[in-house]
Amino acid sequence: MKSIDPTARDCYLLEIEGVELGPVIPGQFVHLRVLPATDPFLRRPFSVHSYDTGNRLLSLLFQERGKATGILKELKPGTAIDVMGPLGNGFTLNGVARALLVGGGIGIAPLYYLGRRLREAGVETRMLAGGATSLDLPAENYKPHPEVQILWSTEDGSRGYRGTVVAMLKEHLLKNPREETADMIYSCGPTAMLSEVVKTASNHRIPVEVSLEAVFACGVGACLGCVHPVNAREGTRYLRVCKEGPVFNGKEVIFDA
Repeated sequence: MKSIDPTARDCYLLEIEGVELGPVIPGQFVHLRVLPATDPFLRRPFSVHSYDTGNRLLSLLFQERGKATGILKELKPGTAIDVMGPLGNGFTLNGVARALLVGGGIGIAPLYYLGRRLREAGVETRMLAGGATSLDLPAENYKPHPEVQILWSTEDGSRGYRGTVVAMLKEHLLKNPREETADMIYSCGPTAMLSEVVKTASNHRIPVEVSLEAVFACGVGACLGCVHPVNAREGTRYLRVCKEGPVFNGKEVIFDA
């Protein structure tokens, strides 16, 4: 481990050097063994926040939620961390000219690497990022790329738009013509937020991809412990979030099952 630094309330940026992952698609995740001991026993999944192939530097943005992440935030530089990945399917990058990224809370984690890669490919990219208060958001200059515009929202109005990130998205799409806004929406955040983002994208006839969160045991699709219902031609199917996801076509995901 190279470093770990706080970025927002209960949120930390972890940098691990010497990680050989090969090509990483934004939206993929890695599975960490926090300690070599058996407690905590299971690995923990973390979205790739950034990856520098040349320097083999992996960055992860995480929120302290339980025992494993509580241990992780206390690790000292130089500590060895077992990293498995990249795993899962990432976001679609091809065929996009204007992208709109919508993140809620720690859901911004995979969107930063996505924003960087899109902008490097010449895609016009804008991010909408929201939290309950400014304390739940990184610094305003914390950007994936200098040319990615970030619009902030907070429910208490302490930074940017006053309201939820979904409310800001709806207002943004109403005020701007579709051809000037986005031909793809990418989103990550709480399930209820994702459901509203998909409905809003559908109302404006904009394709949407979402990154789902689930509890992963194996992380490679063997245990079937992270299945989620989606619409398919043959009816409802249950797909593995760790294997077929975590990124899905938002309009196929069943959120009210």
